[in-house]
Amino acid sequence: MITTTCQPTPTPQPVRFTVQDYHRLLELGFLREDDHIELIRGELVRMAAKGTAHESCLR
Repeated sequence: MITTTCQPTPTPQPVRFTVQDYHRLLELGFLREDDHIELIRGELVRMAAKGTAHESCLR
């Protein structure tokens, strides 16, 4: 009889980007200057569109 053991797969860890990584993504064309992407605590985050609620808060 053949027995095997299954090893649990490790939980994937999120990738954290540096400012240099962000600029490199722009240089390579993965991101464009007009993309609405922010680098927040190492994560690339899509910026929310400006809407009436946003405009109201600014005033």
